[in-house]
Amino acid sequence: MIWTDIPDPHTPMGARGIGEIGITGVGAAVANAIYNATGKRVRDLPITLDKVLASSACAGARQASATEET
Repeated sequence: MIWTDIPDPHTPMGARGIGEIGITGVGAAVANAIYNATGKRVRDLPITLDKVLASSACAGARQASATEET
C-alpha cells in the first residue's frame, strides 16, 4: 500500500478510501446464508423479509405451474 498526499480529483473533498474493498463480499455472503437457511434465492439488495416471502410465493407458483404441465 502506498500513502499519498495528493487529493483525489474525483471526490468532493479529495479523500481516498480503501475501506470499501473489505465489505464487498458481505452482501453475497448474507444472500447465500439466507438461501441456505430458507432455500429461497433473493438477488437484489437490500434483502428484506418481503423479498424473501415474495421469492417463496414466486417459487411456489412456478412449482405449481410445472406440476400442472406434467
